[in-house]
Amino acid sequence: MKTITKIKALVILLGVVIFLVIAQGAMAQSNTIVVIVHPDNPIAEMTAGKAKLYYLRKVKKRWPEINKNIKPVDMEGTSSRGYFCTKVLGMSESEMDNYFTQREFSNAEKPPIRLSSEDEIIRYVSENPGAIGYVSQSAYKNANSSVKGILSI
Repeated sequence: MKTITKIKALVILLGVVIFLVIAQGAMAQSNTIVVIVHPDNPIAEMTAGKAKLYYLRKVKKRWPEINKNIKPVDMEGTSSRGYFCTKVLGMSESEMDNYFTQREFSNAEKPPIRLSSEDEIIRYVSENPGAIGYVSQSAYKNANSSVKGILSI
């Protein structure tokens, strides 16, 4: 009798472990963001550090390969924004806002265009060769090659 109880407990425990592993994988995938550019941009991939420099326009204000102004795009009110700020830019959302406010004040440089949905960001990036933005991995997969992913994080 005790052996059957132990087997049942082991099966239940194994089921819980499998469930937690699957749930953790699904959560990790939902947190994944993809940095995107226009499909004509010749850059194939980028490190998070380089994406930060381009997005913040710290080194260059133009894409050297296509001679277009770098146009960062931001997304309002989503968890992707905080994740992007932390993982790619290495700053909080308020620090990013302050950074662009200072750039606008000192250089008359416009802050990123703020859009309210991933569909809007994909559409904007697909229509503007100099744009760089970020969307969730699932939105990127649904973009059907209208944008190019250069970093997945």
